[in-house]
Amino acid sequence: MFDDLWDSVLEPFGENPAAAFIFAQTLFLLKQAIQSGPEGGLSVIQALEQGIEKLYPYTDAHKASYKLYLFAVEGKLLPKHDPIVIVGLAGLRLGQTIPAPNTASAATLSHS
Repeated sequence: MFDDLWDSVLEPFGENPAAAFIFAQTLFLLKQAIQSGPEGGLSVIQALEQGIEKLYPYTDAHKASYKLYLFAVEGKLLPKHDPIVIVGLAGLRLGQTIPAPNTASAATLSHS
């Protein structure tokens, strides 16, 4: 079920065995926490959320958001394209859906 996912996630570790070992230790600690019971499971959820947040600066989304910020500073960002306006007007929170304009589909807000 997760074979393809693991293959793509682990590929960068091929050139960094020390990072691969640290990641394996991290997975082991998460596994131990889950096995320890409900409180451990909750701590794993918090750890995963923290990991998602800490990965954000390394993503293309982060780079794109900085470009949007620069467009806003330069006065080149139309309000209808401003993520702050879009999220603020909709009163959205993480996990809620954003109605797609002029279509029947919707996108899920994945980061606040």
